[in-house]
Amino acid sequence: MNETGSAHVPVTYEHFEHVEGPFFHGTKYVLEAGDELVPGHGSNFQDGRVSNHIYFTALVDTAAWGAELATALAGSAERGHIYLVEPLGPFEDDPN
Repeated sequence: MNETGSAHVPVTYEHFEHVEGPFFHGTKYVLEAGDELVPGHGSNFQDGRVSNHIYFTALVDTAAWGAELATALAGSAERGHIYLVEPLGPFEDDPN
């Protein structure tokens, strides 16, 4: 039981419906409304590396940190970007 008296339900591909947004994604890239984020493209954090996952968060501060980290690691003086995103399928919690 957690502090509210309810049992914790892990977020897995089989059990994710109980998690509600909004969800945010922080990045160095400029996106347009309707752009779909899909795995298999360049990493936000390392040139030459392919990202196998799309990371998003329910905390806007975490998305801001991701955007800041992505621009800093790219050596960019540009500001990062935070987007409101909507998962199009199942998702799971990253334990890292």
